[in-house]
Amino acid sequence: MKKFFVILFFLVGMKTFANNGSLQGSIKDGSGESLWGANVYLLNTSFGASTDSAGTYQIQNIPLGKYTL
Repeated sequence: MKKFFVILFFLVGMKTFANNGSLQGSIKDGSGESLWGANVYLLNTSFGASTDSAGTYQIQNIPLGKYTL
Protein backbone atom coordinates (compact mmCIF):
# COMPACT_ATOMS: atom_id res chain seq x y z
CA MET A 1 0.00 0.00 0.00
CA LYS A 2 2.87 2.36 0.81
CA LYS A 3 4.38 1.72 -2.63
CA PHE A 4 1.04 2.58 -4.27
CA PHE A 5 0.94 6.02 -2.62
CA VAL A 6 4.53 6.76 -3.60
CA ILE A 7 3.76 5.96 -7.25
CA LEU A 8 0.51 7.94 -7.12
CA PHE A 9 2.31 10.95 -5.63
CA PHE A 10 4.97 10.76 -8.36
CA LEU A 11 2.39 10.62 -11.17
CA VAL A 12 0.38 13.53 -9.77
CA GLY A 13 3.59 15.54 -9.51
CA MET A 14 4.47 14.80 -13.14
CA LYS A 15 1.04 15.98 -14.29
CA THR A 16 1.50 19.23 -12.39
CA PHE A 17 4.74 20.02 -14.24
CA ALA A 18 3.41 18.98 -17.65
CA ASN A 19 1.28 22.09 -18.12
CA ASN A 20 0.34 22.98 -21.67
CA GLY A 21 -1.37 26.08 -22.92
CA SER A 22 -3.72 27.02 -25.70
CA LEU A 23 -4.12 29.96 -28.02
CA GLN A 24 -7.31 31.17 -29.63
CA GLY A 25 -8.29 34.20 -31.64
CA SER A 26 -9.86 35.48 -34.82
CA ILE A 27 -8.51 36.75 -38.13
CA LYS A 28 -10.13 39.63 -40.03
CA ASP A 29 -9.20 41.45 -43.19
CA GLY A 30 -8.69 45.22 -43.52
CA SER A 31 -12.44 45.87 -43.82
CA GLY A 32 -13.25 43.84 -40.69
CA GLU A 33 -14.59 40.76 -42.51
CA SER A 34 -13.73 37.36 -41.02
CA LEU A 35 -11.20 35.31 -42.99
CA TRP A 36 -12.04 31.60 -43.18
CA GLY A 37 -9.46 29.03 -44.18
CA ALA A 38 -6.47 31.14 -43.11
CA ASN A 39 -3.55 29.15 -41.70
CA VAL A 40 -2.26 30.26 -38.31
CA TYR A 41 0.85 28.64 -36.86
CA LEU A 42 3.61 29.09 -34.32
CA LEU A 43 6.86 29.79 -36.15
CA ASN A 44 9.40 26.93 -36.18
CA THR A 45 6.97 24.45 -34.59
CA SER A 46 4.39 21.94 -35.78
CA PHE A 47 1.58 23.74 -33.90
CA GLY A 48 -1.06 25.41 -36.00
CA ALA A 49 -4.70 25.62 -37.03
CA SER A 50 -6.95 26.90 -39.80
CA THR A 51 -9.67 29.45 -39.23
CA ASP A 52 -13.31 28.37 -39.40
CA SER A 53 -16.17 30.16 -41.20
CA ALA A 54 -16.26 32.82 -38.45
CA GLY A 55 -12.51 33.43 -38.80
CA THR A 56 -11.69 31.91 -35.40
CA TYR A 57 -8.91 29.46 -34.61
CA GLN A 58 -7.71 27.48 -31.61
CA ILE A 59 -4.33 25.83 -31.07
CA GLN A 60 -4.20 23.45 -28.09
CA ASN A 61 -1.59 21.55 -26.08
CA ILE A 62 1.17 24.10 -26.61
CA PRO A 63 4.12 23.60 -24.25
CA LEU A 64 4.74 26.69 -22.13
CA GLY A 65 7.24 29.08 -23.67
CA LYS A 66 7.64 32.07 -25.98
CA TYR A 67 6.53 31.75 -29.60
CA THR A 68 6.07 33.88 -32.69
CA LEU A 69 2.63 33.65 -34.32
